[in-house]
Amino acid sequence: MKNIINFFLLLIGVLYSSICCSQMQVHVRVFLSGSLNYFSDQFSSTGTPLMPDKLRVNTFNGQRYIPDNDPYFYPMQHFDVSQHFIHIESMPNQDLHQISNPSLVFGVSGENAIVDWIHVQLRSITDSTLILATRSGLLQRDGDIVDLDGVSLLQFNNVLLEKYYVVVKHRSHLGVMSKIVNAGDFVDFTNVNTITYDFGTSIPGLNFTGTSQNYFFANDITYKCLFAGDINNDGKVKFEGVEDDLSILFSDVLSHTNNPNFIAHFDKAYGYYNSDIDMDGKAKFENPFDDTNALFFEVLIHPLNQNFNANFDWNIEQIPQDN
Repeated sequence: MKNIINFFLLLIGVLYSSICCSQMQVHVRVFLSGSLNYFSDQFSSTGTPLMPDKLRVNTFNGQRYIPDNDPYFYPMQHFDVSQHFIHIESMPNQDLHQISNPSLVFGVSGENAIVDWIHVQLRSITDSTLILATRSGLLQRDGDIVDLDGVSLLQFNNVLLEKYYVVVKHRSHLGVMSKIVNAGDFVDFTNVNTITYDFGTSIPGLNFTGTSQNYFFANDITYKCLFAGDINNDGKVKFEGVEDDLSILFSDVLSHTNNPNFIAHFDKAYGYYNSDIDMDGKAKFENPFDDTNALFFEVLIHPLNQNFNANFDWNIEQIPQDN
């Protein structure tokens, strides 16, 4: 009897180990439209474009503005994005939201330099609104999403899935969701051939087919990237009207610590701001090289904005509602 009990205890231990201590990695690539506004003809070793890393090393003052702590988990000073991001972790661990060796991670330059934090969800294949697991990771210049060591693929602890949807979100961009993928598949949201979820014709009078991401061109090749400008994290990029994103940019510049006279054309609003749409380390409201124009063009060039209206209201995040 004792041997039988020991056998079952061992079996339970093996099952627990395989289920509760499993690990899986996801390989995801994505481009941010905001960062690519500063696209400067730099390419990776494989020939793909590189996003500038001006939040890692600010060209205006040399400072780093990417935080050591996860902005999707810890409240930010200027705008608390954490309240807009869901966290589902099978083993909550503070190390999953803090970079343990910032000097090493942010000391890397070149195509693997860090552009910003990014947020990833894995969703159920039977219910695309159901989030099974989340992780915050780091985005490299070549679009690869890596873990907090700045090198490894993003790892999900105590998660074991054969198939899932992948959702990628960013604090100032509209997110995107993949089709159902197999565990271990490379999900390349920068590739125009990668199928992504969109609202199709579900909204009367509008056809969102193929509009879940923005497009840009480099070396005669078309790439896809996340729409920039969702400053207030409401799932919409809006230039004019109620709850527009431009108002937050204006407020950030006017209320900046170094702008005591509340000047709209203030040129030194440095920091880690959602309203820094072009991700150059500075929020700027008026010309030249301002974020206002960056936001304006994200709205103006939307495929459904055929009349080029500044108050276009349908540049929206095309992801099933979180559950």
